[in-house]
This record gives sequence, structure tokens and C-alpha cells, in this order.
Amino acid sequence: MHKLAFVLALAVAACGGKSSSTPTTPEPPMTEKAPAGLSSLELGELKIVDTEKNEAILIHADGKIEIGGQVLASVTADGKLRNQASGEDVLMLEADGSLKVKSGQIPPVVFAADGTVTADGKTISIDAEGKIVGGEEAAPLKVEGATTPGLKRTALFVLVGLMMGGQPQPAPAETAPKG
Repeated sequence: MHKLAFVLALAVAACGGKSSSTPTTPEPPMTEKAPAGLSSLELGELKIVDTEKNEAILIHADGKIEIGGQVLASVTADGKLRNQASGEDVLMLEADGSLKVKSGQIPPVVFAADGTVTADGKTISIDAEGKIVGGEEAAPLKVEGATTPGLKRTALFVLVGLMMGGQPQPAPAETAPKG
């Protein structure tokens, strides 16, 4: 398999609370959960680090994914991976935990509510120390900030999306008209 492209995505500003006379415990800052279901992702600040190259992908609170200082993609709480340059959704998480690619292709990958993913009969997860475990070729990646099953699920969704479609490229620079 080619070099594992890594990117994590998460984050949307905390949503407004419901009014109630009973005090409630607020959600931790910088996270948001979409409505329950296997097509939703939990968003929050995440970082995926290639420990051999000491390079990182940052997922910001607004869902933008930054690689090498450039925002190249974003992820949404309703389970979409979006190309930043074109604005197109290139990968969607379906209600049953399966994926759908923009072309309509459905890869043999299934996400579970517990933060794991099954691909080709193998279960892949993020352990308590942030290491990705369970794949054939364990990449030297560490995920920081994935403290809940929902955040782990989001990190793996972004990683799978990048592996399937390759690393996003920046928008081409505008060129001056010829002649």
C-alpha cells in the first residue's frame, strides 16, 4: 500500500444549549456532536502526527483540515469530507456506517459507533495512547485529541478518505491570460 496520507478533521463551534431551569453540565469546549446515528461524526481539535517524519495534520474547531500550513479539506459533523478548493463533498458517511464516494462507489469499509472501522475483514482502531492499531501496515501515526469513540471515529474517517482519494492538493494558482 502507498504511503498513508493522514489527516484528521473535526470541529465546529459549540452549538447553543436548550433553555432549562435545571442546571446542566455544558459540553467540553471545541467539540460538537451531530445527531445520533452512524452517519454522524464528533468534531473537535485533533492532530495526526507522522512520528517518523515529525509532520502533522491539524483539524481545527471549524472543521478545516490543515496540511503543511495550507487548508486543503474540511470535515462536517454530518459525515462529509469536503475538498476545500472545489467545495465538493468527496466522501460521505452513510446511515449504516458505510462510505459513499462522490462517484457513487461504495468501498468495503464500515464504521462502528465505538470508534472502530472494519476494512477487508480487519478491525482498525485508535488505542488509549493514540496509536492506530489493527491494520496490516501499521503506519507510524499518532492521533492527539481523540479522547472519545466519536473523535476516534472522525479521525479514522478522515484517514480513510485521504487514503482512498490521495492527499488533497491546493487549488492551482491563477495564471495571467496569454497574448
